[in-house]
Amino acid sequence: MREALQARERAFQARGQAIRRVDEERARALLEHRPERCALLDEDGLVVEINAAMLAGSALARGDVIGQPLVDAPLVFLGRAARARLRRALEGRFAGAVRLVDPSSGITIDVATIRAGRSTLRIVEARDAGDGSSALDAATRALAKIGESAAILAHELKTPITALHLALRAVARRLTADERELVEELAARLARVERRCRDALAMARPRRLELRRFSARSLLRGALVDVEPRRARRGVTIDLDVHPECLELTADFAQLSGAVVNLLLNAVEAARPSGRVAVSASAEPGGGACIAVDDDGPGVPSALRAKLFRPFVSSKDDGNGLGLVVCDRVAAEHGGAIGIETSALGGARFWIRLPPP
Repeated sequence: MREALQARERAFQARGQAIRRVDEERARALLEHRPERCALLDEDGLVVEINAAMLAGSALARGDVIGQPLVDAPLVFLGRAARARLRRALEGRFAGAVRLVDPSSGITIDVATIRAGRSTLRIVEARDAGDGSSALDAATRALAKIGESAAILAHELKTPITALHLALRAVARRLTADERELVEELAARLARVERRCRDALAMARPRRLELRRFSARSLLRGALVDVEPRRARRGVTIDLDVHPECLELTADFAQLSGAVVNLLLNAVEAARPSGRVAVSASAEPGGGACIAVDDDGPGVPSALRAKLFRPFVSSKDDGNGLGLVVCDRVAAEHGGAIGIETSALGGARFWIRLPPP
C-alpha cells in the first residue's frame, strides 16, 4: 500500500512538472515576441525566462539571470527607486496585478500573476515613458491630445449638470411614486455624467501634491459620505476598518480621497444587489500604509487585470476607462503602487500602497 501511494505521489509530481513545463514554454514563446522588456518569474521572484529586450544594453546573457532574483540583476533600466518598489511588490505575495511607476525615470513596470498547474508565476513588463511601440503610449498620446478639450468640456458641463441634478432631486419630492422613480433614474444618469466629467478633468489637469498629515479614518469616512447616495440606491453594506485605529497618512488629501471614492463607487456598482463592500486602511511593515477596497461581485477576469490601469480599458459596459487611470496616477505621484487581486469576499480587491513618509 505504501509503495502504491508513493508511486501515485510521484505520478502527480511528474504531471505537475509537465504542466508547468508546457505553460513556461508557452510563456517563453509569448515573451520573445513582445517588444517590451519582459521577464517570467517564479513565486520567489527568481527568473524563469527573460526576453532580449529586457537584457538590452546590460551585457548580460540569458543564462546569467535564469534562476537569479530579477531585482538583483544589473539591468540598466532598473534604477534604485524602481528596484526598491519592484522588490516590495514581489515580497508582497499579491495575487493579481500591480503597476509601479518610477517618477525619476518614467519607467512603468506592470506585474501580473498567472497560474501554471499548482505553481504561481509572475510576468514583469517594463516600458520607458516615451516608448512609442506600446499600445499604452499610443493611448496616452491620444489622451494628451484630447486633454485640453476634455478639461474645457468638463469644466463647462460640470456646473449645469450639478445644478440640474439638484433640481431633479428637489422636484422628485413633489411627484407620485412612479414619477419619482423616473426622475431618480434621470438623476442617477446625471450623476454618472458628472463623475465622468470629474475623471476627464483630473486626467487633463496636472496638479502639484499638497502633502499633509491626517488620520486614515477621516479619509475613509469622508469617502463614504461621498458614495452614500450610490450605496443607498444599490442597498449595499460598506464595512470600514482601520488598523491600527490611530493610523495616520502623509499625502495629498484631496487627490487620495478622490482615488478612494473612485474605487468605492466601482465596488458598489460591482457588488451583488444588497451585497457587501469593505474599505480598509492598515499599516505596512517599514512605515508605509495600504488602503484596500473589496467587493462581493463577480470579480475581474484574469486576462483583463493587467490592462485595467490603461486609458480607455474598462470591465464595465458603460465605463469610460479613466477612473482607474486617475487612481493609478495618484498612487504613482505619491511614490506608491496600485494593484488588483481576488477578494476574500469573492469579488475584486483593489489596493493602493503608500511608501513611508
